[in-house]
Amino acid sequence: GIAPPTPFVEKFTEEHVVNGWGIDAIFGHVRDIAKDQEGSRFIQLQLEGAHHHGQLKPVLDRVVSEIFFNSATATEVITDIFGNYVVQKILDMADAAQLGAIIKSVETCIVPLTLQTYGCRVIQKAVEVVHAKGLTSMVDGILNELRDNVARCVQDQNGNHVIQKCIEIVPAKSAFIIDAFKGRVRELATHAYGCRVIQCILAQCPDREDGIMAEIFQSLPALTKDQYGNYVVQHILQHGSNEHVAIVFDALKYQVYPCSQHKFASNVMEKLYHRASPAQRRELFSILSEADPETPCQEQLNQRIAGKQLLSCFILMMMDPFANYVVQKIVDESDESLRKSMMAHMTLYLDVLKAHHFGKHIVARFERMRYIGGGGGPAGTSPTNAGQGAKQHFGRGGGAPSYEDAHAMGGGGRGGGRGGGRGGGRGGGRGRGHRGN
Repeated sequence: GIAPPTPFVEKFTEEHVVNGWGIDAIFGHVRDIAKDQEGSRFIQLQLEGAHHHGQLKPVLDRVVSEIFFNSATATEVITDIFGNYVVQKILDMADAAQLGAIIKSVETCIVPLTLQTYGCRVIQKAVEVVHAKGLTSMVDGILNELRDNVARCVQDQNGNHVIQKCIEIVPAKSAFIIDAFKGRVRELATHAYGCRVIQCILAQCPDREDGIMAEIFQSLPALTKDQYGNYVVQHILQHGSNEHVAIVFDALKYQVYPCSQHKFASNVMEKLYHRASPAQRRELFSILSEADPETPCQEQLNQRIAGKQLLSCFILMMMDPFANYVVQKIVDESDESLRKSMMAHMTLYLDVLKAHHFGKHIVARFERMRYIGGGGGPAGTSPTNAGQGAKQHFGRGGGAPSYEDAHAMGGGGRGGGRGGGRGGGRGGGRGRGHRGN
């Protein structure tokens, strides 16, 4: 629990506003005041006031000397729910000499602080500040402390943010982090926090990603279906080079049908189609237009309609609770020629699709685009506008969490993903909600 306030903190609470205390009134008790909620704000405001009046250096010298007297006193404040904000403010305002004293006092505690809820925020701030001020030796000192603990930090809910910050701020010095992934990419890509760091490496260190990419490509089917690994594959499809996308496409094109029926992999299939070239999209539709005898789908093996052929993968996808979303993406992003081919393929099965809970949405999509019952083409409605209208109609949920989401949110971690999932009246939606700190 929280320790009771000291007599001085109680006195501060009662008198500092009434008597107009200045920062000199708390000297000798700075650590205790920094750990008090009201005291933390007081110190930060007093430091800003001292800066405004040109008196920051002597005031900050005194504050630093009390908080960073030794590693124990420093850790006490850094790991405090309120004290960490004081330390972050000090880091922002300190000069090179003061920063040197701060880093020296905590250099043996970098790893424990990195793994602590509030300490990780301070270490991230320290990396930012000392790098921005060109204090190379201090940056190197922090990185050296982390060097032998990369995997431990990567898999920690707090430590992973520090590793990502190091990659973002000093990518040129992050080789030791990338080296720690060698031979372990699949393991770490399927880890809740490891997948974030891998995305960070791919985003910030494109000149050093080859080794990691090679291991990802060796495990594409498994990563695509993993609850965390799928985000790594999505990242490549969203931000990767055309060459990398082509590798993913060739590895997964014959897996689109089974992957589209998978809770996590179906998201990857949507990204795959989005990045596919017109020729690749036609190839995918050709593959999906065939029945898949290797898929143990009873509906496919047993259901015949008035003596017609077995249902194709494409038709079956329209009736699947996850794959129907992939079909919606395919319809939205295809050109008119390919849509007409899809419509011709569907014609024999319109009655069955209209009677199916998920299939009827696909049919309605084509009807709104005027491919059904309106003359066989989008009269006055562009494919883009038609797709937007469909998305509004179905009330699509937010996108999957990505490295960019986590980066925008800072040290607090990644948000809750799709929360309630892709439901919203669609029946049996793709519930996610498995991410977040």
